[in-house]
This record gives sequence, structure tokens and C-alpha cells, in this order.
Amino acid sequence: RKRCAYCDYVSNALDGPIPEVFIQAMLREIECFEYGSEARSIFFGGGTPSLLSVPSLARLLNALRRRFVFSAPEITLEVNPDDVTREAAQSWRDLGINRVSLGVQSFSDEVLRFMGRRHDAAGARRATSVIAGIFDNWSMDLIYGAPPVQHWDDTLRVALQFVPPHLSAYCLSYEAGTPIYQYREQACDDDVLLDLYRQAEDALNDYTHYEISNFARPDYGCRHNLLYWRNEEYAGFGPGAYSYIKHKRMRNTPRLATYLS
Repeated sequence: RKRCAYCDYVSNALDGPIPEVFIQAMLREIECFEYGSEARSIFFGGGTPSLLSVPSLARLLNALRRRFVFSAPEITLEVNPDDVTREAAQSWRDLGINRVSLGVQSFSDEVLRFMGRRHDAAGARRATSVIAGIFDNWSMDLIYGAPPVQHWDDTLRVALQFVPPHLSAYCLSYEAGTPIYQYREQACDDDVLLDLYRQAEDALNDYTHYEISNFARPDYGCRHNLLYWRNEEYAGFGPGAYSYIKHKRMRNTPRLATYLS
């Protein structure tokens, strides 16, 4: 619905439903993929895949199931807290989504406003409660380094009250071309960022710190994420998506106009 102030991913703001022409293009791309037949995971990543209608999401899942052979796959959907309702979450689960990654980022209204998020702290709490009540396997995304940084400790405290099976803690970056780039002189220095990172490590010392930014309870590490770190193959579909096949890394065109014109 809106681009976050820090986001440099390929995405466009959209007022209405995701256009049918986009869904059709995704279906064609999946159908035309020529390499490989077996897969172990599916990951619906950002922009905001929780904007997909349930029928559209079902069509994409069915296309992937026709194209690939899966055996007990991990199927992750990234969601924005504003899109979470009990009905939506139950529908995702009924479709076969068995893992949700919730983009909370912060439990501070002040920090959320700086980052240009479209939800507030109360909405983040509500959405987290709904997801935790429906999914056994779910993750929470948090961002540290956004002012005022003193709220980071409280965000970690609130996050742990929900006992997430998996938590990702990412450092805020000021990328050229994003709205917050104009505030890059206010960015924390490396020593402050290191202190914030260590706060996360201390708060999450009961978790397995299995990757630089990721923490998990036993058996809840993200199987899809580990593909990247182990240099295993993966296929990316959609604008700006990356693939790694036969020791070659490839990127789709980053222009959404290719699909939406």
C-alpha cells in the first residue's frame, strides 16, 4: 500500500487489488521454467505478498505444485501486520502455508513513523497475537538502528513476550534513492550498531543464532533461508527476483512495468 522509507526493493505502491495481468505473468513464468523438477521449499517474499487475494495465492501455489515435485515443503508467506486478520491467517493456513514471516520491525510508534511503516505498535501486537494463535511455525522481523535507538531494548522485550519460534534482527541501512537517505548523516556509527546487535544476542541467548541476522528455537530455522547460505540452487519468479542455478546467479528485470503495462 505504501513503500517504506528505507526500502530499496523492487516494489510499487498499489491502492487496489493486485492486477490480474501480474498474476498471469507470474503463472506464465512458472510454467515456462525449464530447469529442475524437485523443490523443498517455497518463499513468498516482499514487496507485500500478503496483499495477494486468497484465490490468487491459491493459483500461484497450484502452478508451483504442477511445475515441481515437493515433499513436505516449508511454505513461507511474508505478511504486513496491517493485512493480518484471523480470517486471512486461517485462509493462508488452509491453503497450505505452514510458515509466516511477520514484518513487525519495531514495537515503538516513533520508530515505525521514522521508517514509514503503515502499521503502529498496537497493530503489530494485534497481528502478532493472531499469527501466534494460528501458526506453530512463524517468524518476526525486527530492525535495529532506527532512531530513537533507545527503544530497541523495549522492542526486544515485547517481542519475546510472544515467544516467537524464529526472529530476524536486521540493521537499518540508508540506501541511495530511498526517502531516509536524506537522513544518512544521522545514522548510528558502527560502535552503536554493534552494541544494539549485542543487545539482541543477549536477549535471544536461549535461541540458536544460526545465521548473522537470524535466531531460532530448535527445529525452527528457516529451511529456505539456509539454501542461500549453503550455496544450494533456487529459482526466483517475479520482478527483481534472483535465481542460482548451475553455479550462475541470475536476476529478473527489476521493472514492474514489464508486468503491469
